[in-house]
Amino acid sequence: MKEIRTDLTIRELMEFMNKSIGSYLYCYGDLDSRYWDKTKWFAFSEDDEIRAIAMLYYGSETPVLIALQYYNLIYLVELLNEIVDFLPKTFYGHIAVDALPELQRYSMNNYHGKHYRMVLDKLELFSFNPNIKKLYDKHYEALQKLYTVSYPGNWFEKSMFDQGVYYGYFDKDELVAVAGTHIYSEEVAVTALGNITTHPDHRGRGFATILTSALCDEVKKKTSVIGLSVLAENIQAINCYQKVGFRIINDYDEGLIKIIT
Repeated sequence: MKEIRTDLTIRELMEFMNKSIGSYLYCYGDLDSRYWDKTKWFAFSEDDEIRAIAMLYYGSETPVLIALQYYNLIYLVELLNEIVDFLPKTFYGHIAVDALPELQRYSMNNYHGKHYRMVLDKLELFSFNPNIKKLYDKHYEALQKLYTVSYPGNWFEKSMFDQGVYYGYFDKDELVAVAGTHIYSEEVAVTALGNITTHPDHRGRGFATILTSALCDEVKKKTSVIGLSVLAENIQAINCYQKVGFRIINDYDEGLIKIIT
């Protein structure tokens, strides 16, 4: 028997996502009690077994739907077509590649491209660098200034800084590069890196690579799965993450989605 479920427990979701935590990294992170009440979960079940899940996150200004599948895409497509009337009219979507053309009433606008999900296999550590420092509240203004110049339009909220871990590279007391986290949960032991950038005047010197390595060395003390997302065409960033020890595990499309009524 097939059914769409919305009464999912954390235990059920963990059991399903444990098959490939890296694939469901952001969803898994939102099982943390700080985020759980900001989520709504959907599952396609067949013969009492969960075959696909999707999560709607309400904690940002624009709701975010994460709908990925590390195996049979048919289940995910059926799930998304069934829940269309329960979704906001407009939301930001992370949708498994090849799923969108099969969806009946979804229209992706403002396409942000194909992205790769990468997970850390074996961390490559670099020699100690005194210019790398952990960031605290006193650095927040400098961090915002750096993002304005080097990473405009990035998804960054104060809560990410307050609840996460951020490392910066300083040149003569000026913050010129940063590596941080989108999700950092000791409770469910996962970290999603993000907001990694270098000032345009300081690029090409390997700052992002050594910062990302230092950040991973810190968060792996209390989280066991570390991953990130990167635009598929950003070859320079992908090379950086591969040097640190990340590998690509799947891909998906990102963009603003509108429901066709």
